[in-house]
Amino acid sequence: MATAAAGTLQGPAVGRPSAAAPALGQDGRVWLLSCETECAPLHPLAANLQRTAERVGWRVRFVAPPTEAPAPFTVRDKMRAYAAAVAAVPDTDWVLCADSRDVLALRGPACFLDAVRRTAKGKPLLVSMETRCGGGYDAPDTARFRGNGVSLAPYWSATGVTQRPFRQFANSGLVVGTAAAVREWLAWGLAPHPELRPSGAVLPGGYFNGEQLALGNYINTFPDRVALDTQAEVLHTSGWAAHAGLGHALQCSDAPNDADYAGSGRFFLHLPSTYKHQREAYARAVTLLLDMGGGMWHPTAWRAAAGAPPEDGTWRQTFALVRPPDSAPTAPLKPLLP
Repeated sequence: MATAAAGTLQGPAVGRPSAAAPALGQDGRVWLLSCETECAPLHPLAANLQRTAERVGWRVRFVAPPTEAPAPFTVRDKMRAYAAAVAAVPDTDWVLCADSRDVLALRGPACFLDAVRRTAKGKPLLVSMETRCGGGYDAPDTARFRGNGVSLAPYWSATGVTQRPFRQFANSGLVVGTAAAVREWLAWGLAPHPELRPSGAVLPGGYFNGEQLALGNYINTFPDRVALDTQAEVLHTSGWAAHAGLGHALQCSDAPNDADYAGSGRFFLHLPSTYKHQREAYARAVTLLLDMGGGMWHPTAWRAAAGAPPEDGTWRQTFALVRPPDSAPTAPLKPLLP
């Protein structure tokens, strides 16, 4: 994708990626695709993903749903966008699906596939995991929905796990797999499942109301096809700063570390920004990675530039409307270490 000036970043046409993507390992390529539910085709903070990715050698392809998808952009359109983008990718190539507004790249493509294969242990799909879901740390013993997630009790039972890991909830903000495997779970997630009763998570007709709910149920249905990155070895979805980091004795252990920021640890960092302190953690991570001192890429600065109201309970309603001004500066990238 051609790099555009800040404030005019545009997504590429949905379809087959160009042949210029980085080669990984000895027998595969990885396409880094990104999409965001709340702002199609791009969330303003997608620029941070692009810049951190380019800094370490990745190329991001921002994708949008097919033109025939109904407006406004919905969580189901996010699955449609990924499905359309992956449709023409060779089966044996790998695809990484990443959220746009709160994911940052930490480490470059070198050794990425080796790390994925080692963590996935032969399974074609590897899913990022998180500690919290629906405001809590504990999952029910059944597979009913909880917030924007699903209990993975059937998965743990099928795979012989007797003690659930600290990171026990699947997060669709970072998912990597072979193109064939990614296509398969997206097709399954978009298909109707009449056996499911309509609820806040299931639309009439048995359609999942979002890719994370579809992913959780896919994991439970096909445990032999999915590996979970419960140790955050490759894909790190961190909730360490939610509620100021005081919600759980182990919460701070979920924070990214110096090795991550130096490019020697995990490959991607996802800081879901539902909570105020998570957004501060995201801003700190951007500053560390790009050495920009906040500036126009800081979430608070975006709000001020767009005339958004002060930080309060309306954040989720107003933040998606924030757009960078056309004159937003594009500071030169600087290395993390001198």
